[in-house]
Amino acid sequence: MKMRGTALALWLLLLLAAEYVLLVPLNLTSVPFWGMFLVFGTLLLMIPAIPGGRGAGDIPGGKAGTEKVIGFGQIRKSGRGSGKGVPYRSARWISTAFLFGVGGMLLLGLALLFCSPVFHAGNYASAIGEIETTTFEEARPQVDSVSDIALIDTATASRIGSRKLGSLEDVVSQFVDGEYTQITYKGRVKKTAAVDYDGLFKYMNNRGTGTPGYLIVDPIAGTAELVRTQNGIRYTPGAYFSQDISRHLRKQYPTLLFGETYFEIDEDGNPWWITQIRRHRLFLLNPENIGVILTDAITGQSQRYALPEVPEWVDTVFDGDYVCEKFDNYGMLSGGFWNSVFGKKGCRISTKCEFEDEDGESYSVSDFGYVADEKDIWIYTGVTSATSADHSDIGMLMVNGRTGRVRYMTLAGADESSAMAAADGELQQYGYLASFPSIINVDGAPAYIMVMTDNNRIVKNYAMVNMQNYSQVVTGDTQNEVFRKYRRLVSGTELSGRDGAQEQVISDRKVRSAVFGSDPDGHYLELTFEDGTSEKFYMEN
Repeated sequence: MKMRGTALALWLLLLLAAEYVLLVPLNLTSVPFWGMFLVFGTLLLMIPAIPGGRGAGDIPGGKAGTEKVIGFGQIRKSGRGSGKGVPYRSARWISTAFLFGVGGMLLLGLALLFCSPVFHAGNYASAIGEIETTTFEEARPQVDSVSDIALIDTATASRIGSRKLGSLEDVVSQFVDGEYTQITYKGRVKKTAAVDYDGLFKYMNNRGTGTPGYLIVDPIAGTAELVRTQNGIRYTPGAYFSQDISRHLRKQYPTLLFGETYFEIDEDGNPWWITQIRRHRLFLLNPENIGVILTDAITGQSQRYALPEVPEWVDTVFDGDYVCEKFDNYGMLSGGFWNSVFGKKGCRISTKCEFEDEDGESYSVSDFGYVADEKDIWIYTGVTSATSADHSDIGMLMVNGRTGRVRYMTLAGADESSAMAAADGELQQYGYLASFPSIINVDGAPAYIMVMTDNNRIVKNYAMVNMQNYSQVVTGDTQNEVFRKYRRLVSGTELSGRDGAQEQVISDRKVRSAVFGSDPDGHYLELTFEDGTSEKFYMEN
């Protein structure tokens, strides 16, 4: 009996440790919950099989007697009984535990199968919600300048932030920058990340005061700033024990299904963690976001919000991976599951970018970019045919990161990976690599614009590629320079100088007047056409 009591205590200790480490939600729609239930249920049923428990008289059909355990599977018994002792009981409980574990896993597997797209393709296809059809001109208004477009990607922003931390004596070697989130802050696009602990020992040394604050990276200027909070940030992903943000949230909300957690700041500069709340549309599968939990990164106080109630400053209720997954389900499964496997009629997916791992093997993943209006971040990605391998887009998808509003526009041209490859080839002698591009409207036509970085993620150049003809590529040292070059390239306009004289050739437009001038961007020729419109053409030095 003592051995079984010890085993039961050990079982309970393992259960509590597993729950503490794995943070499994106490929710019947959670697959990890059922997996943990089956594992620990099987172990619990095996405890009675340990020798040293009830006598033969406790066995159905037996009579009271005495027994002495000599070894596992061997007994010495006195008095009358059923003739069945410990070996019988052990085998019975082991068999019961085995049937419970195996049977439970089979039932769980069947439940997952019945919740899969094989039987519920329509449910998966509709998870993205209503899709609003729009035009490129409505979704992306024409731009006359690119100096305020955020082009620096997350990987480059992380390098900029890391270099900023490394320049501060009281921070370096103690803290690191966390994951970056793209936000709108005071009407401008920023990337922000919490300063986090650099390992267990650094946490133990600083847990009383927390981390010094958070980083803000300007993805336009390429600069970083460390904002020190009055009280340190105590709840982070890199903290341990009760200050680990995931463990802190699970303790507050033991039954909720969580999605991803992102760091943001509100309009007053206060740091927050934004955690997605999810539910499954099909018992165990097909999760959808239904709200968020806002957690004060300093105090740990949390507040739950449904989707319509989310504050306007929050930007990451829906993230890019979620958007691409839901659209891929919509594009592939709208015609049914078997059509997505065999015929693939009308199937569409978000565009994929190819990368190489450390072993040189290539793999492809969904990639996406961000565009911003005055108060919201929009996630965008190209859309391509699932049956095509020509690296071309047939449309563009834009999703509001706060409200989940989905906009789709038909737009044919090269996909993002082709544009990046074209830009790489333009500067291949330097080994620069293009970031994921932003799409802009230049004189009514779509164009990609991106930064070019070296191996150290330092911005070296800018590039623009014509989406509908990606052989048209230009590069420049600044955003304004590459924009001017691109407009001259695609409009059929050329500038040339000889002995101070300027010759202007304009295709299909009659010029009413021409004026030379200069501004901070350089010298220009401003032409006014017969239709009343005017345009500046900058001249290279």
